[in-house]
Amino acid sequence: MQQAVLLSTIQTRQADGRWAGFARVTGMDCAACAVELEQVAGRIAGLDEFSVNPASGWANWVAGRAPAIDELADRALRMGYSLSSSGTDPNNPGSDRQLHQTRSHLLRFLVALLAMMQIMMYSAPEYVYSTSDIGHAETLLLRWAQWVIALPLMLYCALPYHQRAWRAVLEGRLVMDQLVSISVVLAFGLSSLRLTDVSLPVWFDSVAMLLTLLLGVQWWMNLHTAQALKHLSALQPDMPLTVDVKSDGTWQTRPVVQLKRDDVIRLRRGQVSPVDGCMLGFAGEVVQVDEAMRTGEEVPLTKQPGDTVYAGSRNLADALEMSVLALDSDSSLGQLGQLLRKALSNKPAHRALLDGLLPLFVAMVAVCAVASGVYWGLVKGQPTQAWSAVVAVLMVTCPCALALALPLVRLFAIRALADRGVLVRSPEALDHLHAVDTIALDKTGTLTTREAVLSQSIRLIEHNDWPETLLNTVAFRLAQYSTHPLSKALVQVLLPQAHRLSLNLSMQLNNVQVKIGKGISADVQWNGQTAVIRLGSAPFVGLTVNQAQQYSADGPGSAVYVAVLSGDPNPDLATFKVLAAQQFELMLKPVPGLDRELNALSTSHRLMLLSGDQPDTVNAWQPNLKFDVRLGGLTPQEKTRWIAQQQHMGHRILMLGDGLNDAAAFAQSDISVAACSASTLSAEQSDFLLMRPGLQALVDLLAIAKQAHRLSLQNLLWAMAYNALALPLAMSNVLSPWMAALGMGLSSAVVVANALRLRAPKAEGFA
Repeated sequence: MQQAVLLSTIQTRQADGRWAGFARVTGMDCAACAVELEQVAGRIAGLDEFSVNPASGWANWVAGRAPAIDELADRALRMGYSLSSSGTDPNNPGSDRQLHQTRSHLLRFLVALLAMMQIMMYSAPEYVYSTSDIGHAETLLLRWAQWVIALPLMLYCALPYHQRAWRAVLEGRLVMDQLVSISVVLAFGLSSLRLTDVSLPVWFDSVAMLLTLLLGVQWWMNLHTAQALKHLSALQPDMPLTVDVKSDGTWQTRPVVQLKRDDVIRLRRGQVSPVDGCMLGFAGEVVQVDEAMRTGEEVPLTKQPGDTVYAGSRNLADALEMSVLALDSDSSLGQLGQLLRKALSNKPAHRALLDGLLPLFVAMVAVCAVASGVYWGLVKGQPTQAWSAVVAVLMVTCPCALALALPLVRLFAIRALADRGVLVRSPEALDHLHAVDTIALDKTGTLTTREAVLSQSIRLIEHNDWPETLLNTVAFRLAQYSTHPLSKALVQVLLPQAHRLSLNLSMQLNNVQVKIGKGISADVQWNGQTAVIRLGSAPFVGLTVNQAQQYSADGPGSAVYVAVLSGDPNPDLATFKVLAAQQFELMLKPVPGLDRELNALSTSHRLMLLSGDQPDTVNAWQPNLKFDVRLGGLTPQEKTRWIAQQQHMGHRILMLGDGLNDAAAFAQSDISVAACSASTLSAEQSDFLLMRPGLQALVDLLAIAKQAHRLSLQNLLWAMAYNALALPLAMSNVLSPWMAALGMGLSSAVVVANALRLRAPKAEGFA
C-alpha cells in the first residue's frame, strides 16, 4: 500500500456486518474534485457508499469489505488526492500533504497576482488609446511583454487545472476544470497567434485575471475552512498516552491503548481522563473535576462514588480512582469526535442533484460556446467576434459557486454552533430548523439544575421491619443505579446521611432493573425475608392515586416514591402487597437565566411544557415563566401522541429533553435536541446536543439556523441568477473575455464572503 496509514484499520464494524469510517481528503480545489473522487469510488467493488463534503474536505464511507477503502486511497493518490485518517495530526502524512497543498495554493496565487498586475499595466494602453497613438513598435513590445509574463501563468499557475482536465478526458468524464483549461489555453493560443497583428485584440489580461481570481478565491476559502476545522478539532483536548493502572494491588504505568473495560485506573492532580469511568471510593467522598470540554463552563463539578467521569475531564483532586466504562470511540470524547466527523463529511441534500447535473452543465456550456462561434463566425461573418464569444462563454460560467453555496454555509454554521455549545448530530436538520414554530420542553433535567432541596419526607405506609432509616438506605442504593435527574438529586440530598446509612449498605441487591420512564426495582434478602424494593413514580411502586396524593402539597416539588413489596414470585404487580412506602418531595432549582431565555424563544415560537410530574406540580412550578401550555402527568407514550397530534394540525415541533425518557418523542418530533446532562451523548435519536446547561445554547441554535437558511438561499439565488444572466450575455458578445473572467471570479468570491458572515452571527433574536 502506498498510504503510510491503512485506512481500513480505523474502520468500525456496523451491526449489518459492513465497515464504516471517515477520512480527510486533501488535494481538492473545488466541488468538481469531490464529484470526481466519488465517481471513482463508485467503480470500486465492495465500496457501497462514499461521499465527500467539498467545503470541509471530510469524507465518509460504508464498505462491504475492509480493504475497499485502501484501494480507493491508492487510486486517489495517483489522481493527486490524499485520504488520511486525520487532518490535524502533525505526524500524519496526510497532514503534511495538506500543508504542502496550502503553501502551493498560496504560491500559485501570488505568482498569478504579480503576473496579473504586470499584464494589466502593459495591456491598459490598448484599452485607452489607438495603435496609431501608441505606435506600432511600442504596441508590439507591450504585447510581447504580456506574452512573456503569461508563460508562468500557463506553465505553473494553470497546471493543476490542465492535469485534472486531462485525467478526466482519459476517463471519459466531464468536469469544470476542462472549461477552465480550454478557456485559458484557447485565449493564450489565439493571443499568441495575434501578437504581430495589432488590429486584433489579445486576451493575456483575461487569462491572468481568471487564474488570479480562481486561485485567490480558492486560497481564501481554504484558509477559512482550515481555521474552522482547526477550531472544531480543538474541542477534543490532548489526551495522556499513559495512565496508572491497578494490578495485583499495586499501581503500574501502562499505555492507554492497552486499557480494558473494568480496569481500575488512577488520575493524578491535573491529569485528563482518557476514558469514561465510574468513580470509586467510600460513601461521602467527593472530588472535583473540570468538565469544560463538555459543558463549556469553567466552574468545577463535584463527583462522588458511582458518578461517571467523562473522557476529557481534568482531575482537580490529589487523586481520583475509577473503573473503565468505555474506551476510545465508545467514550464520550470518542463519540464527540465521531459526531464532528459525521457532521463535517455529510453533504447537503441538494448535492446529489448537483453532482448529476454538473457534467450536463459542462456539456451545455461547451455546446453554447460552439453555437456562439458558429453564429458569429458563419452567420454574422465576424470571426473576431466569434472567438471572443467562445472564450467569454467558457470563462464566464461558474458551477463551482452553485456547488459550494450550501456546503460552505453549513461548515461555518457548524463552527458557530460549536462555539456556542451546540454539537450537530444531524446536519440535515439545520436545513429544516428555520421552519419550527413550536418548542416542546421537558422539565426535569432540562429546565432544572442538579441542585436539589428535600422539602419533605413522609411515611405513607409504616412497617416495623422497614423503619425510615432503612427506607432511606433503600432509596439511596436504588437511586445510584439511575442517571435520571431526580435520582441524582435524591442521592445528593441523602448523601449527608451516608455515614449513618452505611450500616445497611451491606444489603445485597439482586436483579436490579431500570424501567425507562417508571423507576428502578430490585430484589433483596433482609431479616430472612425476600422482598421487592422499588423507587420511582407512584403507580410503579404500587401506590394508588389516593395514597400518593394524600400528603402531596400543591407546590412545585417533584415527588419520588420508595416502597417495599412482598416477594411474590408472580411478576404481575397486582399480586404484590406494599409493606412500607415513603415519599420524597424534591425541589429542583431552575437553570439560571431561564426566564430571559424563554422570553427570547417565545417571540417567534409556541412554548409547551411537557412533564411526567403531576399536573398540579407542573402548574405550580415557576409560575412567572411564560408557557403557552403546561401539561403534567405525561408518560413517554403520551408525549409522543401529543407531538403527533400537533404535527397533524400543521405545526413543526422541536423537542428538547434530557435523552432519558424522550427517545420516542425525539423520533416523532421534526427536530430533537438533547439537553446538557449525564446522558447527552447517549441520546441517539437527537439531532443536536447542547453541551452547556441552560437554554441560551438553544436560543443561539435557532438564531444561527435561521441565519444559515437565509444565507444559503441568498447564495443559491445568486449563483443561479449569475449563471442564468451571464451565459446569454457572453453568447451575445456583450461581455468581453476580461469581463467574463472578472465575473466568474467575483461570483465565487460572493458565495464565500456571504458564507463567512456566519462567523459572527447575530444570536440575539430570530428576525
